[in-house]
Amino acid sequence: MKLIKYRVTKFRSVQDSGWIDLEMVNALLGENESGKTNLLLPLWKLNPASGGEIDLLSDVPRSEYSELRTLPDDKKPIFITAIFECNDYEMTEIAKLAFCDKTWIKTIQYQRRYDGQYFISFLDAKPENYCESKIIIDLISGCINKLDGIKAKKTDKKIKKNLIKKMNEIKNHPALKEAGIDNKKIDGIINTIKQFDLTEASETGGFIEIYEKCLAEIEKIKTDISKVHPNYYQEAVKKAQSLLPTFIYYSNYGNLDSEIYLPHVIQNLSREKLGEKEASKARTLKVLFEFVKLSPKEILELGVDFQSNERPTEEQIQERANKKKERGILLESASTSFTRTFANWWRQGSYNFRFAVDGDHFRIWVSDSIRSEPIELENRSSGLQWFFSFFLVLLNEKYDEHYGSILLLDEPGINLHPMAQKDLFVFFEGLSKDNQLIYTTHSPFLIDPDKLDQAKAVYIGQDGYSYVSSDLRVHESLTIDSEQKAIYPVHSAIGLTFSEVLLFGCNIMLVEGPSDQFYLNIIKNILIHKGLINPKRELLFIPAAGAKGIKTTARILSHGEDSYPNVLLDSDRQGRQIFQNLCDDLYSGREHKVHQINSFVKIDDAEVEDFCDPGLLAETISRLYRTATDFSDEFDNKRPIVPQIESFCGKNGIYLTPGWKIDFAKSVSRKMQTEKYIEGVKRELLEQWKALFSAWFETMK
Repeated sequence: MKLIKYRVTKFRSVQDSGWIDLEMVNALLGENESGKTNLLLPLWKLNPASGGEIDLLSDVPRSEYSELRTLPDDKKPIFITAIFECNDYEMTEIAKLAFCDKTWIKTIQYQRRYDGQYFISFLDAKPENYCESKIIIDLISGCINKLDGIKAKKTDKKIKKNLIKKMNEIKNHPALKEAGIDNKKIDGIINTIKQFDLTEASETGGFIEIYEKCLAEIEKIKTDISKVHPNYYQEAVKKAQSLLPTFIYYSNYGNLDSEIYLPHVIQNLSREKLGEKEASKARTLKVLFEFVKLSPKEILELGVDFQSNERPTEEQIQERANKKKERGILLESASTSFTRTFANWWRQGSYNFRFAVDGDHFRIWVSDSIRSEPIELENRSSGLQWFFSFFLVLLNEKYDEHYGSILLLDEPGINLHPMAQKDLFVFFEGLSKDNQLIYTTHSPFLIDPDKLDQAKAVYIGQDGYSYVSSDLRVHESLTIDSEQKAIYPVHSAIGLTFSEVLLFGCNIMLVEGPSDQFYLNIIKNILIHKGLINPKRELLFIPAAGAKGIKTTARILSHGEDSYPNVLLDSDRQGRQIFQNLCDDLYSGREHKVHQINSFVKIDDAEVEDFCDPGLLAETISRLYRTATDFSDEFDNKRPIVPQIESFCGKNGIYLTPGWKIDFAKSVSRKMQTEKYIEGVKRELLEQWKALFSAWFETMK
């Protein structure tokens, strides 16, 4: 299963997160205390691989705790809703138990209430309990026509006449006067047809065959509209429950950052109630000892020495020596195995691990290719301790019974060097081949500027609750400092990426936001594919997180007076103002590098959306937001499309999320990438697109 979106409600600092759309790798960005963790924990508690118990005292919003704790279980609120997309195997297995078409099982919604109760719904199942009356009428009319066409024998003429009369009576049945007819009324019609007496009809006359076929087809219609919703098949629901992926949650609390005192470990592993930090560390220790295939108690027992007052026999001494030898061999074997496995993932140096026991202490010694002398893990870097501990948990819980789990990582690699953080991001991409991954961060090194659709901004609203947005340029209209801080890592990541790509001589054009980047990247690829442009160097469209960020980003990118990047601005009021400011100040004398979209599209107040195929944009809106009126019928391609979309949705009661333009751009971009679309692009549109790139190329001469 793939988690495609989820929603958190009434959980700690989150009142209602709204729907959070997901890719295979997902980053939640935000400053400290913005509520990022509170968007991971509810998912973990949906189906935890281990731990993850619901705790009303900790999980319910404090302002509502006194009210919610007294509610009966069936009145307690749902705190997590997640929608999954099934693969073909999962659809088939559940459909067998629900006696339905497997397409009904494509998406499944899982919810969990504060009392632990689950609610599972098959969202694509649409069983109907009625059909159009016209279908029955047309079926009966067809039978009448066939009966009319039979040349009856003398003995069958009366039967033919009566049968046609009865069929006409049914055709005019009161139940068929309504537009739709339900299965109960169809059952009445079936019973009426069954009362026809054809005992005297000849078997070769054709009447019986027409009658039986008519009856069979009506009975089939009744069967088709009498299907039970899969939600009512308990075995299907149980199967869906069993297929729900587990969630593995890991935070820095689980790091093994101190020596491991075995008596304490034995005590903590047997305790049911531990604080969050202690529980996380106990979990990591449990995994560690499972890896070495020894329990802490066994490790102690295998190494017990004789008391000073004991007088052991030679046989007892040998037995005790054999136990210590066995323990040493087991630890050495585990050390070799872990070192080999760890090396497959960690790229920041070559490390050797050795597990050893010193009295009541279990120690992990680490050496590397540069420092050959072993040093205790607790004295190595915090970054190595984090990766070691996280890797242990992942190694244990990702495989075996938790294969295909969804990984939830809270501030991963916060103590890693920036280059190691970049390696960690590559590590995440590798994990995502088998496991979806959601992580929180405020580090620019854990964000890929080429995949900003993976990032969501988390911030605190004016009401004190946490909110999520996929619009990374939302800060243009912000009054809350938290929102600007949430997307700061994106600014930083873009700046860092620019520094790298400039070394390779790429040509850059700054645009206002990620949605512009989506459109223009696809347009560039189409023009190259068609042979209409032939750039000698890579062309990059870099979002500056809003028009106001253009000036700052341009300064970061420049490495000399003549190296300022090209800029493309919308032609709305703010775009015109920024255009003038840039030409008067930073781009004075190089105004030819600042472009406005209405230079290429003859529409007042045009935005980059208006530079695209208007028909495709209107068609996409009609598909995304289905209403009684079709957006394509109202769309005026001589006016900017964005205000028209906002007006259309406002009139039809459709709420547009803050990041709707990005989601819309993704949908349009996917269509533009298809071979069918690329081959059918109109010539005038290609010339319009080419004009922008020609103006850009002129500035490079």
